[in-house]
Amino acid sequence: MVASAGHCPPLLVDHSGARFLRAGQGVPLGVVDEWDAEADEFELPAGALLVLYTDGLVERRGEELGVGLERLRAAALAAPSDVGDLCAYLVEACLGESEATDDVAILSVRVR
Repeated sequence: MVASAGHCPPLLVDHSGARFLRAGQGVPLGVVDEWDAEADEFELPAGALLVLYTDGLVERRGEELGVGLERLRAAALAAPSDVGDLCAYLVEACLGESEATDDVAILSVRVR
C-alpha cells in the first residue's frame, strides 16, 4: 500500500523494467490541519526491488526534477543485485563527484 505526503515517488524495478509508482499523493505533512491521502496498492513480484529515497538524491539546482528521476531510474536498472551494495551504488550514480546540497537517504527492499 502506498500513500505519500509530498515525497518523491517510490521506484519499482522488476522483470518489466523500472518505473515510478505515482499514486496515493497527498499534500505535505503540516500544510493542512487534517491530512488525508488516498492509498493505492501494488503487487511486488518475487525478485522485485522497491527503492524509497529523499529528494536530495534526485534534485539539483537549475535542473528539472525529471532529469534526476531518470538518472535514478537508469542507475537502478544497472545496479548490483545485492541490496547491501545497492544504496552506495545509487548514491554514487546519482551524485557522482558533486556534493549533496540536501539530505540523502535511501531505503531499498528486494522481494524474495
